[in-house]
Amino acid sequence: MRSKSFVVVAAALVAALILPAIASAHIERASYWPDPAPDCSVTPCAGGEVPTARSLASALSTTGPGVTRVVCQPDSLKRLQRSIADAQSTGYVLRPTQPRQTISAADGRALLALNRSLSKRCAFDSIQQAVNASGNNDRVVIMPGLYTEPQSRQAPTHDPACAQYTITNDRGESAAVSYAYQFHCPNDQNLIAVLGREPGTTPAPNPPREDRHGIPDLGPCIRCNFQMEGSGVSPDDVIVDAGRVASGDGAPIDPVKDVGIRVDRADGFVLRNVKVRHATEHDIYVLESDGYLLDRFKTFYAGEYGVLTFVEDHGLMQNCEAAGHGDSGLYPGAGADTGSQRDTSIYPEFRYSQEIRDCDSHHNAGGYSGTDGNATHVHNNNFYDNALGFSALS
Repeated sequence: MRSKSFVVVAAALVAALILPAIASAHIERASYWPDPAPDCSVTPCAGGEVPTARSLASALSTTGPGVTRVVCQPDSLKRLQRSIADAQSTGYVLRPTQPRQTISAADGRALLALNRSLSKRCAFDSIQQAVNASGNNDRVVIMPGLYTEPQSRQAPTHDPACAQYTITNDRGESAAVSYAYQFHCPNDQNLIAVLGREPGTTPAPNPPREDRHGIPDLGPCIRCNFQMEGSGVSPDDVIVDAGRVASGDGAPIDPVKDVGIRVDRADGFVLRNVKVRHATEHDIYVLESDGYLLDRFKTFYAGEYGVLTFVEDHGLMQNCEAAGHGDSGLYPGAGADTGSQRDTSIYPEFRYSQEIRDCDSHHNAGGYSGTDGNATHVHNNNFYDNALGFSALS
C-alpha cells in the first residue's frame, strides 16, 4: 500500500529540481508554547482544541459568528467556470497519490451560484486588506484568482522605521525581530500576515526565560477564531504568489517576501483551499498559536519550508501537497511537549499536540522533518522523491 504511517519512498532528487539558491533564514525571536487552555475572553473560546472549519455555504449567513469579508479579482467567476468544467470532465488533483476527483453537474451549479452570491459582497482585491479589517470570529473568503498582493510587495524590508522593535543581543547588536515588530510592520517580512493578538504591555524578557511555557508578552485576542479560505473547486483555484509568477508551480522563485502567509498568535486559526508558492523562506508559517487547522492546501517552491509550524499546540494539517522546497515540505517544529516527558502540571494527560495526515510531500530537499519536535502524530502520508525522505530529530 502507498499510504501508511511513516511511509518513505527512497529516491534521489535530481539536482535540477533543487532550488538553485537557498537564502539564509532571518533570526527568529525566542518563542514560547501557548497556554493549552482555551482563552474564554472571546466567545466562543479560542484555542484548547483543533478548530472546526465553518462550511463555505455558511459564509453567506448573516447570523455569525463574526463577519465575512470577500476578496475577488475581475476574472474570478470566469476562472471558476473553467475550473468547474474541468472538474466535471477530467477531475482535479488534490494530491498526486490520490485519484483525480470529479464533481457532479449539480455540485458545479451549486458552487457557481454560491460564488455569484459571494461576488456581490466582494469589497476587496487584496487578501491582506481584508485581514486587516477583520477581528475575532471573522472570516475572509477568497474567490478564484492570482493574488500577488502589490501593496505588501512594495512594503520595505528591513524598514528603518521598524528598527525600534528589534531585539538586541548581549552585545547590543540587533539579533531578531519581536512580535511587536510583526504587529506594527506586518509586511516587512510577510506577503500576508494574520496577527492574532495585540502586543503585551510588558516586553518579553531579554534574555528569554529558560522555561518556555506560556507566552510572557501576550496581549488580548484581536483575530482569534479567524478563518481564511478559497471558494474554488480546489486549492489550485486560489494562488498566493510571493515571488515569480511566470514560474507557475516551479522555479526560479525570485521571492519578494520571506513568508507567504504568516499566522502569529492567532488561536483557533483555519486555512483551507488555497495554494501558496515562492516565498524566500516559508510558504505558510504558524507561530505561537493554540489551535490551528490547515486543510486542502498546496505549497510549492519556497526557499526553506512549505509549511513551518513552531511552538504550537492543538494543530492539524491534512489533505495537502508540498513540493519543490529547499528544505522540508512539512516541518512541525517544537510542538508542545505533551508526550511521555511532559510536565504534568501543565499537560496532565498524554496527547498529541500536532497531527499531520493525508498529505503528499515530494521533490523537496526533505519530505518531512520534526527537528526539536515532540508528540506529533504523523500518519497516512506519502513522502517520496525527496533527497531525504523523513527526519525526526528531537
